[in-house]
Amino acid sequence: MDKIYSWWYGGELRDESRSSPSQSLAQSINESMDTIDGLTTKRILLLKKAKDCDLEARKFKKENNMVRAMACMKQKQHYESQAQMYEGMILNMEKTSMALETTATSAQVAKTMKTGTQQMKNILKDVKIDDIDMIADDLDDSMRDALEVSNALARPMGSVDPEEDDKIMAEMAKWDSDNEEDELNLPSVGERIYKIKDF
Repeated sequence: MDKIYSWWYGGELRDESRSSPSQSLAQSINESMDTIDGLTTKRILLLKKAKDCDLEARKFKKENNMVRAMACMKQKQHYESQAQMYEGMILNMEKTSMALETTATSAQVAKTMKTGTQQMKNILKDVKIDDIDMIADDLDDSMRDALEVSNALARPMGSVDPEEDDKIMAEMAKWDSDNEEDELNLPSVGERIYKIKDF
């Protein structure tokens, strides 16, 4: 058959062939977990019945009713055998479920990687390596120019005369050997200075 239909959920017709692989995989994982839960419930019930049979066998043995005790023990072995069979089924289903989950994870990772790779290609399709090198060189030149401008703006403003600086330093050097009064050639207190003007 080309199409597989299922009539679940109140007779709703569903075309499973149209479901996406991810949906089918998720559904398989859920069904596996439901099966494991069902088998686990049955196994626990069988073990409980086996325990009840054991208690009954002990009771009949105390009453010296060995026929009933033997019957209970045989029933106990039957329940334990069934429980062991379910335990093997549970183990296999858990392995299957783990494999499905691993497959789903791998598929999602692969899908994400594929999408990311395609996006990177779309971003870089108009970018060439030579253009990147040129942009980097232009950026370096612009940064050097900006640094030169910053250094120029940080320099002291106005002209600087080296000879004038030398004169100032020489004059300051005299302060250690001469008194301030002699250095400035100031007149003594009370001394009057007359300036004669030639006519």
